[in-house]
Amino acid sequence: MIMKLDPRIVVQFVVIAEEASFTRAARRLHVAQPWLSGRIKRFEEQLGFSLFVRNAHGIELTSKGAALLEVAHSVELSMTATESVAAKLRRANQERFSIGMPPYSYQIASRNEIINRFSKLNPGVHVELDVGWSPSLIEKVLSGLLDLAFVPGDICNEELEVTRLCQLRIELMMSAKHPLATNKELISSDLKQYTVLVFNRALNPALFDSIFSPWEAIGVNLVPFVELNQDVLERVHSSETIVIACFDLKDDLLNKDVLIRKTIVDSSLVPFSLVRRAGWCSPECNNFLALAKDLE
Repeated sequence: MIMKLDPRIVVQFVVIAEEASFTRAARRLHVAQPWLSGRIKRFEEQLGFSLFVRNAHGIELTSKGAALLEVAHSVELSMTATESVAAKLRRANQERFSIGMPPYSYQIASRNEIINRFSKLNPGVHVELDVGWSPSLIEKVLSGLLDLAFVPGDICNEELEVTRLCQLRIELMMSAKHPLATNKELISSDLKQYTVLVFNRALNPALFDSIFSPWEAIGVNLVPFVELNQDVLERVHSSETIVIACFDLKDDLLNKDVLIRKTIVDSSLVPFSLVRRAGWCSPECNNFLALAKDLE
């Protein structure tokens, strides 16, 4: 008997896998988290196997879930393409320009300035923002679902044209009472006896490995966090051994009286770039890139 799957549930599964968090996935899908959890539980029952392993640090794909994800991506891209075409047909007389970006990129000044300047100079263009993680954004750029995308890390793909905007430093967020808080400078080896909260590797494996593999090699205890929110910051504030690895970005959650930032001076700088499909030369794309290059 052929199993009939609802493509909408397949798309929701892909989003959860990309976010490695039911909370973030629900926010991205604009649905309630309990409803989404129930949907996936029923999906697992229909399939006859588990898709995720739930643990204290979040969720991870099972081996069968990872195998299903490989083919589920094509369903998600097909659904997104269908929605994109439908949206274009609805706005037949209005130009559309779609940009992908990671969730934290609103904190990067150059990104905001480019988008704001482009919108002011092109009031007749409908700008759509697609929030996601680098592997998904790059797939969408290559498939034509996105005109451009902001992505962190080194991009080695001959099918992409890369415009570097800036370089981000790796910092540690810690309690003002942390033993390392009094150090004028920090290097990676200073972290050996401490726990460092880091983003989930599944979100961007290449970037994770480039930043954190050297730390793992010297024995730093890396623990993935599901989402950087107030609860995580409170956990760091109340502990003298836990720190958070992050980029040198401004954020509204930080209370400088209780939490401070320290730069890891021997950590590599992380490029932050705009990417587009090689040969893609729409007027909107060219204008946006011209504005970006003016800010370099």
